[in-house]
Amino acid sequence: MKTGRVIRQMIELRKYYFPSKFVPSPNMNFPIDETFAIATKNGFYVLSKGNCKMILAGEYYGIAKVNHCRIFLFQKGLRKGRIWDVTFNEDYEIVSRRVVIRGLSHGTHQIDFYQNHLVVVDTYNNMILEYKVIDDEICLLRSSIINGRLAEGRLSKNYCHFNSIFIEQEVFSLLAHNETKKTGRQSAIWTLSKENLEVEKKILTGAGNAHNIVRIDDDWLLLDSLNNQAILGDEVIEGFQDFIRGMSVIKDYALIGGSEMVKRANRNSATGSLYIVDIKQRKIVCRFPFAASVQEIRCLTQPDKCTGIYDVDNL
Repeated sequence: MKTGRVIRQMIELRKYYFPSKFVPSPNMNFPIDETFAIATKNGFYVLSKGNCKMILAGEYYGIAKVNHCRIFLFQKGLRKGRIWDVTFNEDYEIVSRRVVIRGLSHGTHQIDFYQNHLVVVDTYNNMILEYKVIDDEICLLRSSIINGRLAEGRLSKNYCHFNSIFIEQEVFSLLAHNETKKTGRQSAIWTLSKENLEVEKKILTGAGNAHNIVRIDDDWLLLDSLNNQAILGDEVIEGFQDFIRGMSVIKDYALIGGSEMVKRANRNSATGSLYIVDIKQRKIVCRFPFAASVQEIRCLTQPDKCTGIYDVDNL
């Protein structure tokens, strides 16, 4: 093993096992007076009333909001991933955190919470897992492989790269990224019965390498990451300058994350952006530079439409 690779692995291990204390960032003059949790490739951040701070080092992806002061947070390690149970005080400083699930695939992406259930999207294995949360105890209720086992791993022809979930009353909707750039297959939305996890329908989106889905009235809003645009129904929102991924929707606005487009080897040091989008006007209102590549965003102080219909009851 080359020395450089060993050093990089040691750095990653340090990030994984020794999260940092809070690191302040400059005031962003951010126009939305709410608090957001932001998971990135290089730290977990809280953006609150214009002030941004990194409070945990490491690489993070899925954020499941329990209420305005508690989340579940997925952290990616070298070979495996884990989920933290994190509680904040009213100033959004961490008052407690503990690992509640270990040994997950390091390719896990989105997670979500509804009615004391935690749902995990195991992207690299075409799988979803559902846990029951009772006070401080978490137990696995069920898991399901969607579209068949992967005989050749991520090289399998039936690999879908499911990366996002939207939870409604009767169904789970999963977004199949489909690795469009490699396969030529456009991204699709798969709707599953919540009762038995059987596939009810598939909707082609016209997007490529897509991320994040949320229902806005009767239409789907999703990020067409390959083409640097968002799609809402049959309309396109253009003007993004980055690879877009990560989204929070409150009222009539979306906060969308961006990542600097660099080679894979440089992704951990890449910077990013935050975009505010006026959904009614179908346009970008403003763009702010961000310190790291954004992977997921959740609003903590308002009902976030990206967390499904149950978020209103969780505040």
